[in-house]
Amino acid sequence: MSRPNWKFHWQDVVNVALGLWVFVSAAFLRHAMADPALWHSMTGTPPPEGVGSAAMWSPAVVGVAVTFVALFAVLAFRAWLEWLTMALGLWLFVSPWVFDFHASAALRWNAILTGVAVAALAAWALTAERAKAMR
Repeated sequence: MSRPNWKFHWQDVVNVALGLWVFVSAAFLRHAMADPALWHSMTGTPPPEGVGSAAMWSPAVVGVAVTFVALFAVLAFRAWLEWLTMALGLWLFVSPWVFDFHASAALRWNAILTGVAVAALAAWALTAERAKAMR
């Protein structure tokens, strides 16, 4: 009986965790911004004006998507899953400017840093797989 040919990449496991983080942090930041007293106690400033619901839903939806796509990549590596994860990471990166919530430092930096990390880890997994194939 032969074992299945698993192509495990630790980067995908980290991306599952980052996807969960983006989802959970979106909920936390939404509540923090919805309650001015909580927001004021955390930052000493009122919540930013003009942050719409799309700005709050985008990280939650993308977080779920990153989690599931990266989980599928953990279970069965496919290059297109890594490309999709990279695209989701890049979307997180640009979303503060698309949804105009860059005025909030917490939202902006959460999206930028996790977006860069998700995209970089997906690219790293693709590069590692390509290096294995060339050996």
